[in-house]
Amino acid sequence: MNKKNLMIPIFFGFIACSWMPHWSCHYYRLETHSSFIVGNFNFSNFDSWIFMMIYSLLIGMNLVSISYANVRYYTALSSGILHFVLAIIHIIRIFKPFTFVVFGFDWSMGSSLREIIVLFFLGALCFIVSTTLKGKGDKNIMQ
Repeated sequence: MNKKNLMIPIFFGFIACSWMPHWSCHYYRLETHSSFIVGNFNFSNFDSWIFMMIYSLLIGMNLVSISYANVRYYTALSSGILHFVLAIIHIIRIFKPFTFVVFGFDWSMGSSLREIIVLFFLGALCFIVSTTLKGKGDKNIMQ
C-alpha cells in the first residue's frame, strides 16, 4: 500500500474522532441533566438522543469508510457539509450574538471562534477529500 492509499483510511479515522466531542456533549448533558441551549432552542432529552444518533451515524460511516471505498465520497461529503453547518452557527453567533449554554455554562465568544476555525478546517478537508474521491469508489477493501 502506498503512502497516498494509507492516508485515506487515516483521514476517515480522524474524521470519525472529530464527531466524538459533539456526541459526548449530548451524552454528558443527558447523564448530568444539564442544559444545552442554542439561541431560543433549549435541547430536550429527545433532541439530544436524536443528535447522538446522527453523530453515531456519521462516526459509523467514517469508520466503515476506512475499509470500504464505495462509501467514502458520500461520507466525506456529508461530514464536510455538517462540519460547515456547525461552523456557520458559530459564525452567525459572532456577528449576531445569541445565547449559547452548554452544561449550564455560557459558551464564550472565544470558544465559538475556536469552533469556527476547527470546524471550517475539518469541513474544507472533507470537501477536498470528497472531490478527489468522486467517482473513484468501488467495492474493493482498502483502496
